[in-house]
Amino acid sequence: MSVSKQDIITAIKNSDIFLKIPELQGAKPRLNPNGSPFAFVGGFNMVFQLEHQNKKWAFRVWHVPMGEHADRYRKISRYLLEKKLSYFADFIYDEKGILVNGTLYDTIRMEWLEGKLLKEYIEENLNNKSKLTKLANDFLEMCKTLRENKISHGDLQEGNILIDRNGNIKLVDYDSICIPEIEGQKELVTGLKGYQHPSRFKCGIASLKADYFSELVIYLSIIALSENTNLWSEYQIKDTQYLLFTENDFDNFENSEIFSDLQKLSYSVKSLTRILCSYLSESDYLNFNPLEHYLTAPKINSLSTNKKEVLKGNYVELSWETENYDITYISSGIGNVTGKHSISVLPTNTTTYKLIAENAFDKTEKEISIEVLPLPKISEFKSLNQKLVFGKSTDLSWKVQNADKVELVADSERINVPLDGMKQVTPIRDTFYKLVVTALDGETKIEKEIQIRVYKKIEYKYFNTDFHQIPRGVEIELSWSVENAEKIILRSNDGLNETVQAIHSYKFFPTKSNTFWLEARNDLFNERSNSLRIEVDNAPQMTKIPSFFEENQIPLIDLKIPELQSIIIDETQLEFEKMIQPKRSFSISKMLDTILRK
Repeated sequence: MSVSKQDIITAIKNSDIFLKIPELQGAKPRLNPNGSPFAFVGGFNMVFQLEHQNKKWAFRVWHVPMGEHADRYRKISRYLLEKKLSYFADFIYDEKGILVNGTLYDTIRMEWLEGKLLKEYIEENLNNKSKLTKLANDFLEMCKTLRENKISHGDLQEGNILIDRNGNIKLVDYDSICIPEIEGQKELVTGLKGYQHPSRFKCGIASLKADYFSELVIYLSIIALSENTNLWSEYQIKDTQYLLFTENDFDNFENSEIFSDLQKLSYSVKSLTRILCSYLSESDYLNFNPLEHYLTAPKINSLSTNKKEVLKGNYVELSWETENYDITYISSGIGNVTGKHSISVLPTNTTTYKLIAENAFDKTEKEISIEVLPLPKISEFKSLNQKLVFGKSTDLSWKVQNADKVELVADSERINVPLDGMKQVTPIRDTFYKLVVTALDGETKIEKEIQIRVYKKIEYKYFNTDFHQIPRGVEIELSWSVENAEKIILRSNDGLNETVQAIHSYKFFPTKSNTFWLEARNDLFNERSNSLRIEVDNAPQMTKIPSFFEENQIPLIDLKIPELQSIIIDETQLEFEKMIQPKRSFSISKMLDTILRK
C-alpha cells in the first residue's frame, strides 16, 4: 500500500516525534527556504538530508511498498558494515525507522558524502598528468579490492564516483550492488549506457562480474585523457553523461572514431583498447575476466612432462600452470590449449614444444623437449634343438635391437646377456627360457619365450596281472608302472588297442586265452613292455568267483552244473577259506571235486 508523500514530508519535518532510530535522535532535516524539508523524490522513494552531531545523512523513505526489496537492502547493509571498506559510506537498514500516519516503516540511512564528481575532478586536473595517473591507479586498486571482497557496485559511472578533499575515491548509490547472497537474483538497476556491455541489458541477473566492463571503460578513459587532453573537448565530455565512449561506439567499435584516436596513443592505451575489443567480441559479459588480469604479462609457473624420453608410438603428457593469460597455445602442431592444464601428445621424433601464454598486454613463452626413442625389437630367439635327450645340451641364440638391457631367464635364474649372443644350456627337465628386453627408456619391457622339452628313455617298473589262469567269466586286473612316457597303449593279440596313460590298471572279463603287452612312447622314445599270457579255462563255472575274501566271511556260491540234477550245500558247513589255499592260478575241476568230497 502506497504512502502519501505529504505524510512522509510531515513526519520528516517533525522528526523529533516520528523518527524512531535511537542513533538519530535529535537529528534535524535540511529545509528549503519555505521551511519544507529538502527532498529528492524518485519513482519509489524519497531521500532527505538529516544532520546529527555534525554528520550528514541521506535518509531514504519508500512511498511505495518495498516488498521483496527490503530483504535485499537488509543484506547489503549487513554485508557492507561487516566489510567496512573505505570506498563505501555508512549504509544502514533500519527496521521501523519512521512513523508515518500511524504506521512504522523501514528506512535506509546513508552517510552523506562530500566531494567532486569524477568528471569534475578530471576536468580540474586535465593538465596534471600525475594526478590523473594516480586517479587511474587508485581506481584500479579500488576495483581489485571490491572483487577480493566479492562486491560489485553494478552502476559504475561518472555520477556515482566522488573524489573527496583528500583525493580518496568514494562510491554512492547502492541500489545496484551485488554481493554473494544476492548474486543470481533479478537486477534492480542495469547501469548507465556508455559504461555497460550491450549484453548487460539483456541479462537482468545480478552478478559479481557486473563491474568488469565499466571498470575498463573508466580506467581507459582516464589513461587516454592523461595522455591527450584534447580528447576532452573533442568529444565534449563535459556536456554529456559519458566519458570517452557512447553505446553507439560499442556497436561497431573498431570502425568508430574513438577507436582510431586511441590507436595514436601509447602502447598501454593500445593494449587496453584491445581488451575492450575482446570484451565486445563476447556475446555475454558474464564470460569476462577482470581488468587487472590483462594488465601484466602472463606468467608460466611451470611446464613439465611425465616423461622426458618416450618410445616411439607412445603418448606423453605435458602439463603446465599459468596465470594472467587470455590465450595459451603450444607449438609443433598442437595449437590452442586455452583453459586446459595438461594435454597428451604423440611425438613422432625428438620434439621441442613451446608453450605461449598471451594477454592483451604481453606474452610469455617456455619450452620443453621430448626425446623419442626407437622401439625395442627381438628379431631372433631360438634353440638349435627344442627336444633333447636327458643329459644332452643345445645352443640358445638371440638378436635384439634398441635395448637398454637384455636378460635371459630360466626357472629362478636371471642373467644379463649381450644384445646379440649364444648360450649352451643343458636342461634336466622341460624348461621355459625367456628373453626379457628393457627398452631404451629404462622402463618398457618386451619378452619372448621358448620351451625346450627333455625326454628320458621309457622305463617299465612292472607290468603284471593278478591271475595268469582263470575260468571263463572271471574278472582279472592288469596293472603297470611306466616312467617317462607321454602315451601308453594296451594291446593284445586279438586286437585290443586301448590308450591307458591316464590310468595304472585295467580290469576286464576275458572270454578266451590271450597275450597282452604295453607300448609306451614320448617324442624321442618308443618302448614295448614284456608280454603277459592269460589262460582262460572254458570248463563249467560259477557265475561269480570272489577275487579276495575278507576275514571270517563265508561266501555263498551258486553252482550251476548241467550234469548234476541237484546239489545241496549247507553253507554253515562250508569253510571255503580253509579248503582253498590262495593261489594265483587254479583248476575249476579240482575245486569242485574238493567241495563234493567234503
